[in-house]
Amino acid sequence: MSLEFLRQINAWSLLDQQKIDFKYDDFGWFNAEGLVDWLIAELQPELIIEVGCYKGKSTIYIGQLIKKMGLSTKMICIDTWLGSCEHMSESDSFHPFKLYGQFLFNIKYCQLNNVVIPLQQTSANAGRILKKLNIKSNLIILDGSHEYEDVLLDLSLFSKLLSPGGVILLDDYNSCWTGVTRAIGEFMFRNGKNFTFKDFGNNTCAIQLKEA
Repeated sequence: MSLEFLRQINAWSLLDQQKIDFKYDDFGWFNAEGLVDWLIAELQPELIIEVGCYKGKSTIYIGQLIKKMGLSTKMICIDTWLGSCEHMSESDSFHPFKLYGQFLFNIKYCQLNNVVIPLQQTSANAGRILKKLNIKSNLIILDGSHEYEDVLLDLSLFSKLLSPGGVILLDDYNSCWTGVTRAIGEFMFRNGKNFTFKDFGNNTCAIQLKEA
């Protein structure tokens, strides 16, 4: 089993069935454009896994970059699209379809539905599903829950999906998000023999699986 199994989950048909009048809205947070440009040029990934997509701001940037570079890269985009503790003031975030529908609409509006494969799961479930499918990636972007336990679990699960030399890119690596920094520090303390760490500044860091 492979990506074909995930492609059978036709999320786009869900969008067509809804009676919600979506308009393009990619509000979100993404400030690693230059670094992502460089990583994709260097790694030439066949598959990118993105955890934590919200309305798709980073997904759209990466998808358009892939097309501009003439790559055949696919993206698996993982989120519950049900909000998190960071979005408790946004009532639409907890609607069973509005946030997910907005993501799907944005991706389709930008004509990236042939690049993006949405996987509406918790990151923990998704990590285990992809492992069972024997899916590997050399570029994984983790920007899901910022709680210490969740970040540590995400690192544990998704690091197992990395190809040798592959990179996990993480956002919000700063003193405001102590759960993120603590989890990354603990992961590297436990796994430093197999991974290298690089702080790029501007709230962004990366963990790379050493070549065999």
